[in-house]
Amino acid sequence: MSQPEHAGALVTFSKRAAILSLLSITALQLALHPDMTLPLRTAGSAAFVVGWIGTRSASQGLPALWVVLAPLAPVLLLYAFGRQGTVVDVVWMAGLTGSIIRMISWSRWTMAPVWSVLLGGWALALALAWPVVVLREAGFGLHALQDMSEFNSWAMVPAPQVISWTLFVVQAQLLALVWFEWLHGQFSSAPDRLPRVAHALWAGMTLASVVAFVQGIDVSWLNPQFWADWKRATGTMLDANAYGTAAAIAGPVGFLALRGQHRWSTVGGVLVLALNWAGVWVSGSRTALLCALFGAAGLAIGLWRARGEDTRARSRAIGLVAAAGAVALVIVFTAAVGPLQRTYGTALTPDLSGLSELWHRGGYGTVAVQVIGEYPLTGVGPGAYRYLAPDYWRAIDNSKLEPDNAQNWWRHQAAELGLLGGITVLLWSVVLAWHVVTKPARTTQVLSAWTVRGLLVGIGACSLVGMPTQNPLVLLWLFFLVAWLVAMTGPPGAPVWARPVWIRRGWIAATILAGIYAGGELILARGSLDVAERAKRFGREYVAGAYAWEEAPDVPAYRWTGAEARFILPVRGQSLVVRLWAQHPDIAQLPVIVSIEGSCGVVFREEFSSTRPVSVGIAVPEDVDTVDALIRVSRTWQPSDHGEADTRNLGVAVVTDFEADRTAAGAQDYAVEWGKCPASR
Repeated sequence: MSQPEHAGALVTFSKRAAILSLLSITALQLALHPDMTLPLRTAGSAAFVVGWIGTRSASQGLPALWVVLAPLAPVLLLYAFGRQGTVVDVVWMAGLTGSIIRMISWSRWTMAPVWSVLLGGWALALALAWPVVVLREAGFGLHALQDMSEFNSWAMVPAPQVISWTLFVVQAQLLALVWFEWLHGQFSSAPDRLPRVAHALWAGMTLASVVAFVQGIDVSWLNPQFWADWKRATGTMLDANAYGTAAAIAGPVGFLALRGQHRWSTVGGVLVLALNWAGVWVSGSRTALLCALFGAAGLAIGLWRARGEDTRARSRAIGLVAAAGAVALVIVFTAAVGPLQRTYGTALTPDLSGLSELWHRGGYGTVAVQVIGEYPLTGVGPGAYRYLAPDYWRAIDNSKLEPDNAQNWWRHQAAELGLLGGITVLLWSVVLAWHVVTKPARTTQVLSAWTVRGLLVGIGACSLVGMPTQNPLVLLWLFFLVAWLVAMTGPPGAPVWARPVWIRRGWIAATILAGIYAGGELILARGSLDVAERAKRFGREYVAGAYAWEEAPDVPAYRWTGAEARFILPVRGQSLVVRLWAQHPDIAQLPVIVSIEGSCGVVFREEFSSTRPVSVGIAVPEDVDTVDALIRVSRTWQPSDHGEADTRNLGVAVVTDFEADRTAAGAQDYAVEWGKCPASR
């Protein structure tokens, strides 16, 4: 059933918003990602250009290349350019983006109408919200995009890193959505044949599993020190959890892809299955093991049910047992820690304390519940949970919490998108689950369909206690499995109520919800989720408009301001002492005016005509827990104009310190009372 014509404008708006957002984010990541070096930027830009120019309509060659490289890119780019993390994913994602958007419609979603409404609504919510979140974390100014001295939360991650993470989260989801639509078209044209990118997916992961197999013997080989210390293999992905989950999917898919009437194809399938299952074990990932077990169960059920129609079902069953036996040998001889060993001590106890821990997950679940309670309609914005969780945990437990996800995919979506932004994706997950459970496959596809069902159920089970699809490659795997299942079972059946008029109303509702969601994020960005307001609430120092800390002999650590800098300082004493000095070369001829402003106006204003430091003592009332001061300088100067290499615009140097004694304020060059704004003496 096609989209109703009267819904066309909203469909086009959603689709183009998603594509333009994906293009914009790709460009921003390549230009501004703080870990992006010139060689990486060149590689990412070249990948996008090659993907865009080199892709012809319906071509699978370049998309297949990018997905083969996806699991290999982390280790290759680490040793080539010395970088790891999300920045290396940006490179291959740029190439895949360039390829995919050349081959899909820019005016409509081509999936089944109900799915188009839900997935298109999800894409639209992300497309409208991400600019708001980026501007919020940048303090609605451009300087924070490259200022590594600003920290937006107790995660102690610089603002550019926070912004790049938000962009990465949205980029991965939008890319996965257009990837799914393109795959849907590929399967529709040949429903009984796996597209080339499917073979690229399992082949790339199998190469990664070869590396992981060696790491099972020597965990330090091509493995980050962090994971080597834990005796966990990462293959070539440099992340044991993401690698383990991807390997759990790749093994059964490769086994199915290589099945045929020739004996050697079956042997190859068994080898691929065994290598990837062994990779799951040496990764030490408990969630990956859970996914692998569900995939194995689906494969076993499929083999049993297909035994009458499949002439080689018996040999494949023997191969499945052989693969399991090979993995058992790995378990015996590997040096890596296995997932079961990591599970010891975390099993459920009679008082259900283990079940409670599965829910709270070291504080991440607790924080997510609080976030959802505070922002049930909007959440905190896409990508924001990761760096806000340490803030909330410090308020709850007064201790450190490392940046991470909510340890439950649905809980994470609710915390970041709220009801308004997340209703479409949450409803789609329900519709998908119903499709997995109830939609029968064609007789010739029983084996594949049951295997894919098992893997999808496995990913769903993992997502109850983790977020494997936070990794972009695992997310692509998920949508590949969905597209394959749809090809084997037929398109989702339209409910009785899903007449064209209701599809139109669905698009109207999805568009309105996405618009209100983005508007709500904007209101909160100027309110309680503003970076400065968060700093005040969570008792954290926040400085905007100043450069990084510097040190000099016999001088406390100080910061240079620009023309204007905002200092938010949690009160830690009865007096705040602010030491200021300027170093303008012409300061004797052209004095510099420096002022300190509080919420009630100017508390200090003085003309500096020399480089002599000036101390301002500020007596802080007992009922004030945060000092929010704005330091202004009448003019700045550039050292580069005077023969130095420094191109910064420098205003005044600032040192701040709290004193326990209130009389310390009166012992300075100038003494003022915070909140009463008296004239300087």
